Amino acid sequence: MYTAIIIAAKIRSYIKTGLLLYISGSVVNLNAQTIFTTNYMNNSSTIISCKAKKVIEQINVGNKPEGITVNQALKKVYISNKESNSVSVINGCTNVVEHVINNAGIQPVGIAISPDGHRLYVCSYGSDFINVFSTDNYALLASITVGQGQISAPSGIIVSPDNKRIYVNLFDENKVAVINAVTNAVVAYYSTGNRPVGIDISKDGTKIFIANQNSNSLQVLDAFSGATITSVRLGPDADPLGVGGAAAIVLNHANSRAYVTIQDSSTVKVVDLLSYKIIGSIAVGNRPFGIDITLNDSSLYVSCVNSNQVIHIKTATNEVKEKITTGQKPYCFGKFIMRNNIETCVINVIPVACNNYILRGEASYNTTPITAWTWQLGLDKFSYTQNTSARFEACSLPVKLVVTDNYGCKDSASLILEGCDSAADKFLFVPTAFTPNNDGLNDCFKIIAPAQLTEIEIAIYNRWGQRVFFTTNPMLCWDGCFRDEIIPGNYVCFIRYKPRCKDFKIEKYNILVIK
Repeated sequence: MYTAIIIAAKIRSYIKTGLLLYISGSVVNLNAQTIFTTNYMNNSSTIISCKAKKVIEQINVGNKPEGITVNQALKKVYISNKESNSVSVINGCTNVVEHVINNAGIQPVGIAISPDGHRLYVCSYGSDFINVFSTDNYALLASITVGQGQISAPSGIIVSPDNKRIYVNLFDENKVAVINAVTNAVVAYYSTGNRPVGIDISKDGTKIFIANQNSNSLQVLDAFSGATITSVRLGPDADPLGVGGAAAIVLNHANSRAYVTIQDSSTVKVVDLLSYKIIGSIAVGNRPFGIDITLNDSSLYVSCVNSNQVIHIKTATNEVKEKITTGQKPYCFGKFIMRNNIETCVINVIPVACNNYILRGEASYNTTPITAWTWQLGLDKFSYTQNTSARFEACSLPVKLVVTDNYGCKDSASLILEGCDSAADKFLFVPTAFTPNNDGLNDCFKIIAPAQLTEIEIAIYNRWGQRVFFTTNPMLCWDGCFRDEIIPGNYVCFIRYKPRCKDFKIEKYNILVIK
């Protein structure tokens, strides 16, 4: 039996056993989530680690990417490419474009995934229809006309939690088209404010939230009747020739807050969903557009088109924490945070003997089990079993475990094993007093030094600064004599030594000679 102590990377918990020092512990990575951006001007997606708050890599997609959605069930990311009329399908675990859906629509922008993960809905912004694709084989299942006799410019799109209805903002008609997801027929139109763009839905599916660009408002509609429950003014009417007002919206998972990006004021407005009052205004980068929130509601991520950044905001304080540089003009219109299936990766360390350990890997996951365990022990030794042994002669050994599930999602944990030699100085024993009276008990001064000390010097001085004893052999004993005389009193001992795994140290000790 053993007890795993969960600790942060490279922080160690020590257990003393005899003259050896062992490590017992583990390293945990929590809440692995990844951001995918749509960089409109350089036809790419920047991939960002939420945990590390840094760019992992940048991959090429289609021409003028703008919209995005994440299939959490299948670990796919779908990016709509406005000028190549296509959708790039990215494996969200390996960060590889594994398929391209061509003829996805005319200027596809808004894009959404069904809650069950099996349907992909793509808005043709340059026309008046949406296309429905199977995520299993990318076949076109339906093409649904949503406009009423004109180019309606469908923009934002959301699917109800029960998978029965689809809601599409019609940018040029100031309406929401309501589609039956089973029959693929439009069943209703709801009136909105001027130029609806972003859209979200409450977790119970009873309310729709619309970000109206030109009227700069957050409109709340009854999802079944279309009646306006309230409309929250977020700022003055946007200049129709300018960059616009309200753009995208996201609700937190607790259904207590709505966050709306306001392009022309470079802010994110925070709206309380109980009082429908603005309770915060967060200054971000130039022309904020896309917005998404982490699963635990602790962090917002906002894409800023003109400053080429993703902004990280802590929701508890509405404080901007990091600004991460992306590609050019990251619209990120839709959902762009993918949650890793693997929640934790743990290394458990069990001591066996000096510089000899058993390493046990553990991982928790959401939906799919771990299929591969990869240990790297130092620079050149690898193991591919869940548990492995580590034996080494060096002073320390870096250890890394990478776990992979059947989608290719990975997580890792790292630590440094320290050999027992590196703690040898902990067991240097120096007596503080002795009695040179020839009674056979404590008649001389002698230290106890572990064998791992490769070099040692012992020097003892009296109160006048005279050196009364010196040796490089820790086995030698001082009998208290100086010039053939034992003088009781206080002495100072300096010990200079070098453990095999460390630099030289000098320690000072006070010694009392009692006669």
